Amino acid sequence: MLVGPRPSCSSATSSQQQLLINRLGSCSPELSAVAWPSSTTCSVVCLSAAGRYSDSLKLLNHWMTSGNPTADLYVLRARLHRRLQQTLRCYQDVKAALALNPSCPAAGLLLQQLHEASEASRLKAVDKTLTGQLPQALCMINVALENNPQDPRLHLFR
Repeated sequence: MLVGPRPSCSSATSSQQQLLINRLGSCSPELSAVAWPSSTTCSVVCLSAAGRYSDSLKLLNHWMTSGNPTADLYVLRARLHRRLQQTLRCYQDVKAALALNPSCPAAGLLLQQLHEASEASRLKAVDKTLTGQLPQALCMINVALENNPQDPRLHLFR
């Protein structure tokens, strides 16, 4: 249940809604073709623009469970998870998007960003290990694993 005043989209034009969706990070042109009820679209956009990512995620989850999720919806949800620092869920949604549409550019870009973050954390873990800071190294390798749980090197390092 949403608490507090609900954002109003009554004055938002279609182009403003698309701009807000793009600002959230899903730049896929197919997103505009998704058959969302206008009230759902408006609510997701307004909640995200207001920084209420948790509420936006709840609404998007409900929408996805009541219909057929598309790669674009998985990418949108992945970006919300990333905003909420739920990296493993972000990764899982990116993989689901790529399973539905292997050529989805937004999902490919997000996966690349996750892999780069994983590699940066792995390198920090190596540095921490070499300086004898083992608890910090373990934390960094765990971060790397959240960003790329299918990399076997990370499991061996851990």
